Amino acid sequence: MRNQRSLKNLKCLFWVFMTLSLLSCRKDKDDDKLNLYEGTWEMKSSVNGLNGVRTDYSSGNGNIIILSGSSYEIFSNHQPVTKGTFQIVQETSILTNAMKNRIIYDNSSDVRTFIEKKDNNLTLFIDAYDGPSTIYVKK
Repeated sequence: MRNQRSLKNLKCLFWVFMTLSLLSCRKDKDDDKLNLYEGTWEMKSSVNGLNGVRTDYSSGNGNIIILSGSSYEIFSNHQPVTKGTFQIVQETSILTNAMKNRIIYDNSSDVRTFIEKKDNNLTLFIDAYDGPSTIYVKK
């Protein structure tokens, strides 16, 4: 009887440790997603979703997005526009039908904006067939 109780206690401890391990791994993955995009980014170009026209911006234009931890700050022409918090979640894009990272500002899910980083470029795009996109370069 004592052995059965000891075995039962060991099983309980095993499941407690497994649960804690899984929860701690998820936090690391969430932090990794946020850290991937961290930095100061300056607008390099934008694409109009309706007509596909691309507009290029010169360096020093002052159109900046700063991502730090789970906080963001947006500047237009060197002037602060807005700031708050953001989160990154994985969702399926209707444009590509693939899992991508979606950025959600201030817990608002009104506009489906996805975020991608390749080399020194950060791309934000609205997940709609006529949605615009913006490319930033890391400063």
